[in-house]
Amino acid sequence: MTPAWPSYAQLVGLLFAEPVSIPTQLADGWLPSPQAIRAAAAAPGAPMRALLLSNPANPTGRVLEGAALDAVLAACAEAGVACILDESFSCFRFGAARENTARPVPADAAGFYVVNSFSKNFAVQGYRLGAALVPRDAWQPVLAAHQAISSAASSAAQAAVLALDAAGLLQTPDIAPQRDATLDFIAAQGWACHPTQGGFYAFPRLPDLALLERFERAGLLVLDGAAFGGDARHIRLCFARPMPELMALLGRMQSVL
Repeated sequence: MTPAWPSYAQLVGLLFAEPVSIPTQLADGWLPSPQAIRAAAAAPGAPMRALLLSNPANPTGRVLEGAALDAVLAACAEAGVACILDESFSCFRFGAARENTARPVPADAAGFYVVNSFSKNFAVQGYRLGAALVPRDAWQPVLAAHQAISSAASSAAQAAVLALDAAGLLQTPDIAPQRDATLDFIAAQGWACHPTQGGFYAFPRLPDLALLERFERAGLLVLDGAAFGGDARHIRLCFARPMPELMALLGRMQSVL
């Protein structure tokens, strides 16, 4: 589903497969369409084997839960394709989405995979640690693939994170104030934006592409929406920084505007 983290398409290519984009829209709150999933699976040519999406979404900040998530899982099951949920930012949820973090595994989980990240959720990115929930009959090939890749977690990293946990230091940072400040800044500019429900990014749409050039001339590196397979008028703003640093950045953007 797009907009999405660019590495997803690259990872699919490493499998000698063809990545196919299924767009979502700001006007729809970035909700995936079950009809679009079924249509992509039924398109002529190479069969669609899996749907990959992040939840919370990077870069849009959308959280799928309840009926919306059930509809996606049902569409995948109906189409006979696997559903891979990347929940690397699942501990960063805000508002109502923060109260709805639990989700039972579907009774028929034959094609349901969940990938999660200690590194993102507990702000220990350098340790490169994650976890996965996979169907029972798929764990051996998944483990073999993990052990063969260059980023397989080292024993030292695992021991270090266990030590952090034992010391009570493995915690999710509270960045709700940064999220609120960023959304307030976006609203003050009049930019269209779906409020971030999870993760630590906002994805507003600028009224004019010329603003991108103005930011760059002022020395601000801006990653536009085209990098994520979406509208170039969108920009991704990361608010997972200390508040003084974030306010300084927003102040520089304000001076350009």
